[in-house]
Amino acid sequence: MRDIPRIRSALQQIDSAKFEELVAAVWSQMGWSTRVSQQGRDQGIDIVATKSDLIEQKAIIQAKRYSDSNKVGRPDIQQYSSLKTEYPDVDSIIVVTSSSFTSEAKQLAEQLGVKIVNGSELAEACVQNISEENLSKYIEYTGSGKDIVESSGQVNSDRIKINQLTSSEEDLADFYSGYLRRLSEAVQHGNRERTFFIKIDREHNETSEYTVRGTTHQIQFPAESPKLLGQLQKTAKKYGWTVVNSETYGSGAGGVEMVVPPEEANMFFISLDTTLPESPIPRRQARIIKLMLERIYDQDLSGSEITDLVHGAHNDPTIESHTRVIR
Repeated sequence: MRDIPRIRSALQQIDSAKFEELVAAVWSQMGWSTRVSQQGRDQGIDIVATKSDLIEQKAIIQAKRYSDSNKVGRPDIQQYSSLKTEYPDVDSIIVVTSSSFTSEAKQLAEQLGVKIVNGSELAEACVQNISEENLSKYIEYTGSGKDIVESSGQVNSDRIKINQLTSSEEDLADFYSGYLRRLSEAVQHGNRERTFFIKIDREHNETSEYTVRGTTHQIQFPAESPKLLGQLQKTAKKYGWTVVNSETYGSGAGGVEMVVPPEEANMFFISLDTTLPESPIPRRQARIIKLMLERIYDQDLSGSEITDLVHGAHNDPTIESHTRVIR
């Protein structure tokens, strides 16, 4: 499999027009007919996508080529949601970015029915739907090879061995395969992102969380757990994983949670990319999740509860979720 973080990074380097063409190409490969609007026309609409199955579907896609430091915010979602009023024949508004969305933007998008696709999800959609040769027409990227290159210049071959999985890992790999299928379907239809939520024993603090989105592992834990941070750093270094995001949170004025310097933090959040080209995803991710549970949380995979759910819909009974207690 091609390196999703590198594809996402490459997406942020191309110009906006090329980015719109690539987004349209992804939707075209997923069975939609697409038209990229000319600049200055169509009242700022980027892409119009239509699809004829049992019923005709029409979507307006807004493509925002942003860097990681520039997230799509609440005002953008508010603006694009108004397109439904201007174009009553449109079934859905989809906002696609090479970056990500602020928490306020995600909440408003859910309230207004605006579908959102972040940079990692778009990169995954590129991998699943566009050949490497065609992808190179849009971005400068070389995705071949079996090694991960660290910033130090050293090459690390994959140390994750997957030839002899335990019965628990096989059970998780099977469940993860279903998650990948549902994730692909969600991206295709512009639905909310799906998250693989691993329940952590409460002895690790009520605020500890472990989720997986695609092949990116997101870990949240209290800042008073330096031992846990050290274990995480050791594990990442050993296996050559890339830290794609690291943030420290604390309480601001009025108790509002905000990003603060590490010395003032009460919560750490780290996002690790574990992608390796040409590696079987479900079996490898099952082994990685087992390693993370054991090394970071001192928790057995067997007996762990794992849920595939739609992000932001924990308490919504109308949203389909899937839970399995690993045997």
